[in-house]
Amino acid sequence: YSVTGEAPANYTPEIPAAANAAEGSRLDVAQGLSTDETRNASGQLGTWSFSGWRTDDVDHSGGSFTMPGHDVGFVGTWEFTVKRFDVNYAVTGEEVPGTYSEVPGTSRVKNGTAVDVEAALTTTETTNAAGLVGTWTFSGWASEQVSPVDGSFVMPENDVQFTGSWSFVANEYQVSYSVTGEAPANY
Repeated sequence: YSVTGEAPANYTPEIPAAANAAEGSRLDVAQGLSTDETRNASGQLGTWSFSGWRTDDVDHSGGSFTMPGHDVGFVGTWEFTVKRFDVNYAVTGEEVPGTYSEVPGTSRVKNGTAVDVEAALTTTETTNAAGLVGTWTFSGWASEQVSPVDGSFVMPENDVQFTGSWSFVANEYQVSYSVTGEAPANY
């Protein structure tokens, strides 16, 4: 019995030692391996799964086999599945334009993976709910769970929530009054 590829640091039971068996004897395949380990060699959080014992030397369906007239070797492999966490985006605040670009959907990302923050929302709206004409500005995406650098971050071992809000600034113009012509002394 042997294990190939990346494997957890600790697992049970131990890999069975090589043993001699008489040709024609009936043997049980060794039990599978298990582990409580939750990290791979890179330190990522996830789950280890043992593939089971495989061989092309004999038919071992049903968990046992008859020893042939040659050596039999079993090989097992481990698979590590990196845990994924959610990245969510939401618009907050009460004042929003009537239409704007689509809020990004939730994505499931492996921890330890580089993630680019989605682009800021845009709008072509020029009025607010009160009918004032002006400019809408999106704040950009912010998160309490991560601090992106140059628009990206490394996915932590937890969900990440990004929020953004809209602000509206009405166009303002000066109103002035002037009197032309001759004016009375008191007015």
